[in-house]
Amino acid sequence: MTDQTPILTIESIEKSFGATSVLQGVSVTLHKGEVVALLGASGSGKTTLLRVAGGLERPDRGRITIGSSVVFDTSSGIDIPAEGRNLGFVFQSYALWPHMTVNANVGYGLRLRGTSPTERETRVLAVLERLGLGALGDRYPHQLSGGQQQRVALARALVYEPPIVLLDEPLSNLDANLREEARAWLRELIVTLRLSALFVTHDQVEALSIADRVVLLNRGIAEQVGPPASLYGDPKTLFAATFLGSNNVFPVTIDPSSKQADRTAMVGCGPHRILGTIRSNAGEAPSSTAVIRVERVTVDPTLNVDKNSTSLSLPLRASLYTGERWEHVFDLNGHSFRAWGRKRLDRGTHTVHLPVEGVWVF
Repeated sequence: MTDQTPILTIESIEKSFGATSVLQGVSVTLHKGEVVALLGASGSGKTTLLRVAGGLERPDRGRITIGSSVVFDTSSGIDIPAEGRNLGFVFQSYALWPHMTVNANVGYGLRLRGTSPTERETRVLAVLERLGLGALGDRYPHQLSGGQQQRVALARALVYEPPIVLLDEPLSNLDANLREEARAWLRELIVTLRLSALFVTHDQVEALSIADRVVLLNRGIAEQVGPPASLYGDPKTLFAATFLGSNNVFPVTIDPSSKQADRTAMVGCGPHRILGTIRSNAGEAPSSTAVIRVERVTVDPTLNVDKNSTSLSLPLRASLYTGERWEHVFDLNGHSFRAWGRKRLDRGTHTVHLPVEGVWVF
């Protein structure tokens, strides 16, 4: 639970590399005890924003405050370097010194800060024990697994108890199975230690499962900011809706006469008529785009549906076995339309059901 005290405030940050604008007036607030994910595709500006916050990149405009101290402000010429911001960094590559032991890697920052050898040893041992690495202090990085190296990198960031930890794709170097375990471990660790963390990821599952809030970046602009459930279940734009989740996306035309006060309307996709919910300003143009999460589609001819659902008869193109489920691919007026199920479907036409609140029209 965060106490809503801002510990990092990023205001109207702009950054360009040559003629390419990477950040366009981005603002982010990190509260004490909160985890915020910077999520976006490659080139969205998320890593640049993290580096700007840490003092590793100098923005063109904007203001950054850590606690009550301004560390960057173009209007007043303030620019505190990275080493003066007292932040913890965990890099994507882990950046461990290969010729140093785990103890030496973790204690390196303390040594640079002039911490006495006795205190350094005590603090290094304490943080390694906390992260389950107490018996590995004399090993070298090449003698560790990927998961262990990731923990060493995190231990190095935490050993001097920084107010904020910045993590750049912290789990990307782990294999798929280990990454699933690490998500839970990292979230539990952050909550237990009451850390404040800002982390970069392109993995939506990682962002949704670890963060308290997500900043979805699109070409240097904060497209939407909010709790994970809000971004996933209540996207404000077509980009936000399609970036997250597994989706069916298809063009539709809106029937103006069917619009209701609750913003529901009938839309057409070829010969099909579908009841959906109009979002953003989609109702102002007849040609729009409909989005429905694949998990919201039901395939069941015996299902009793009501006025808040649409039933369509669609020909099946293929049923694909993915291990945990079957993925069915139907034809919706020439567009692929997917649904998930527990068993294989025979060739032919099947009835699919679409809940009106699950069909978003942008």
